[in-house]
Amino acid sequence: PADARPRIAATTSIIGDVVAQVGGDRISLTVMIGAGQDPHSYEPSASDISQLEQADLIFANGFRFEQNLLPVLDGLPDQSRIVEVSASVDALPSSDQENAGTDPHVWQDPNNVLLWVDEIEAALIRLDPDGGAIYQTHADAYRDELKRLDQDIAAQVELIPVPRRRLITNHNTLAYFARRYGFEIIGTVFASGPSSEPTAGELAALIERLRQTGVPAIFVENTLTPQQAEVIA
Repeated sequence: PADARPRIAATTSIIGDVVAQVGGDRISLTVMIGAGQDPHSYEPSASDISQLEQADLIFANGFRFEQNLLPVLDGLPDQSRIVEVSASVDALPSSDQENAGTDPHVWQDPNNVLLWVDEIEAALIRLDPDGGAIYQTHADAYRDELKRLDQDIAAQVELIPVPRRRLITNHNTLAYFARRYGFEIIGTVFASGPSSEPTAGELAALIERLRQTGVPAIFVENTLTPQQAEVIA
């Protein structure tokens, strides 16, 4: 028999993980941008586009994070199927030109993911009221897990002396983490965004800042080449 479960699409593996926590086996879930894929270079295949067209609900990050999916999403006839999970997040500004001045990396603060859970739970219940009790049970359990995670991170941060709570990152991804847990972002390797190579002047300025502040490490994502960061280090 055909799978009669609600057909759900998530634009990224990060969102897909949260949707899976809430939906469980009650939904049929497809993820567009898989784990380890760079969303800035991802190009949707014909199969990806077909999956989006057939989905009953599409969960997206918002804040223009899924740049190469936006033309496809904008072209879908029923825009009400698209749920931007970050819609209620207190957004931070971003220096990355490609994100229209808003930082989309909201999941680095578990409290923002709690807001995602609320959006996902509500949307799934609207789509599938018969599964409401299941979605609520899953969502409540995951909210408890996220709250514990937030407490665990805060406890670990307390072990770091305040003057050492400084970060240099490959790309501007940890601002929400920094705001929540009291870190200072000293600088980023790809200051204008991961699609723009840093200039020699930008690298020299970052190296000087690193020397002045004594930051001992540069944190890089697995989706971006670490070559520039290795040169600076």
